[in-house]
Amino acid sequence: MRHIHPVETYGIKFNIRDTSISILTDTKYFPELTDFYQTDMLIISVVFKEPRPGIDHLCLADAEELINRVKPKRAILTHFGMTMLSAKPHLQAEMLTKKLGVPVEAAYDGQTVNFT
Repeated sequence: MRHIHPVETYGIKFNIRDTSISILTDTKYFPELTDFYQTDMLIISVVFKEPRPGIDHLCLADAEELINRVKPKRAILTHFGMTMLSAKPHLQAEMLTKKLGVPVEAAYDGQTVNFT
C-alpha cells in the first residue's frame, strides 16, 4: 500500500504459513491504513511520541489508534525518533498492552522475531 510521505513509501504484508505479518513504514495517519493492515502481527514505525502536524510520520497516538482498530495478535513498535526514545519505548509499549489488551512490544537493536 502506498503511504502518505514526502518520499515514496509503501507498507507490505506477508503470509507465512497461517500467520499474516504487516510492516507499516513511514507515513502520516490516514483511515485506509486500518483496512489494509488487518493482520496477525503488526510492525509499526513510530517516530514521534506526540503528533507533529505537517510532518508525515506516525506518533504514539496514531499507533494506539491503529492497534485498537486492527486488533492484531501482536504489535511491535519500531523506528523511534528522539521523543519516543526519551519516553522509553518499552514503557510506552507496556502502557499500550494494558490499555488495549493486545501484546505490544518495543523493538530493540539486534532483536529477532519468531513468526510462527
